[in-house]
Amino acid sequence: MISDKMPKMNILLTELLNLPGVIVEEWQQTETELILPVEIETEFANCPHCQEVSKNLHANTSYWVRDLPLSNREVWLKVNRRKLMRTSYHDGKQLYKW
Repeated sequence: MISDKMPKMNILLTELLNLPGVIVEEWQQTETELILPVEIETEFANCPHCQEVSKNLHANTSYWVRDLPLSNREVWLKVNRRKLMRTSYHDGKQLYKW
């Protein structure tokens, strides 16, 4: 959810990005690039096997996604992928990505 405490530019960039559930945390700009570190709004995920809800964070991994250019700048999204730990097991697997 977009907060009143967010800087106005972050709110504008979040709305411009127009990805439901994704918030622009900050932004960095060079002559050739616009970098937008983004976060997912929800703090939990459902297991794809049994729909069990988990908030147990195991690890974070950042990856880069190239978006469409804006004002002659390459746009890069820096996405934080969370790995959540399950409290029960399916076929010996307990980690799932979100």
